[in-house]
Amino acid sequence: MKWSAAFALVALLVPACGGGGEDGGAIIAPPPASSDTPQGQLNGVFFATSTRGWIVGEEGRIWRTDDAGDSWTAQHSGVSASLTRVQFVSTTSGWTVGGGGTILKTSDGGGTWAVLNSGSTEFLRGLSFVNPSTGWVVGDGDTLLKTTDGGSTWARQTSGRVNHWSAVSFVTTTRGWVGGSGEILLTSDGGVTWTPQEAFLDPSGTPRRIVFYDARFSSLTQGTMVGATRAGDILRTTTDGGQTWRTLENTALVNAFNGIAFGDGFHSWAVGSVGKIVASSDTGATWTLQPSPTRQALLGIWAVDAVTAWAVGMNGTVIRTTDGATWTLLQGLP
Repeated sequence: MKWSAAFALVALLVPACGGGGEDGGAIIAPPPASSDTPQGQLNGVFFATSTRGWIVGEEGRIWRTDDAGDSWTAQHSGVSASLTRVQFVSTTSGWTVGGGGTILKTSDGGGTWAVLNSGSTEFLRGLSFVNPSTGWVVGDGDTLLKTTDGGSTWARQTSGRVNHWSAVSFVTTTRGWVGGSGEILLTSDGGVTWTPQEAFLDPSGTPRRIVFYDARFSSLTQGTMVGATRAGDILRTTTDGGQTWRTLENTALVNAFNGIAFGDGFHSWAVGSVGKIVASSDTGATWTLQPSPTRQALLGIWAVDAVTAWAVGMNGTVIRTTDGATWTLLQGLP
């Protein structure tokens, strides 16, 4: 199947590279320290508070801030795999995932990172934890992994599909969604069974596949999934748990939405190619293009409230808003 330029952003977000080890949680020797200035391809960002956050990127790079992104400190991941997404459940406990089956965990805010035994060598693209014990990781080769002990052990789940999953969002220990190439799946029993949801567009009788890169649900019914079709970037929002979807689609062939974040149940942002930022204040019913301080591809975003969010991307780009509408370039290229 021939894919358009829009689909190349899957590879852009998570380039192939070597993975981390699988030594069941042992702390491994750190590599030389990287620069305290975020650099290279930045794939994921997470803030546990309005001041403390983390960025992950290529070559196992991790940075932490304690002043809302004004300054950063490099952390030692101990791996060289590209890291794709990061999530914390407190100011100290968090995980990041990436190439070669890599899953890392910290219990001290990133002072040390432990390599967990994922049991996989696939490229891992997304994670979603609902509490300190229970979480899911998704990736290539139909990889769906679940833990109920904070990552000490992982059980592989079966979707009945063959796909590369990038988008994942759970709202309880039983209910969550995953998205990949042309498919959305819903589970209501913690991943024991999965139900397909509509994931194609059918204008003028010509079905078009959607590739989903990120997902965020704020409740059992309210959520947004982002990605691309052959025609360009796409946002899909549901208010009934995925039974029906509202779709916003653009037509720029090189564009894709790569990240989605909710500040609360009403306010959300999506980011993508050429520094594109759109925002909604009505649970995704309408979206507004916001001025961006960069034209670098934005690959990840996180928000902590209705007005405060950060996004990261190519060439060490880090941007921030503190009023929900005006974005400032903190690091990287315009």
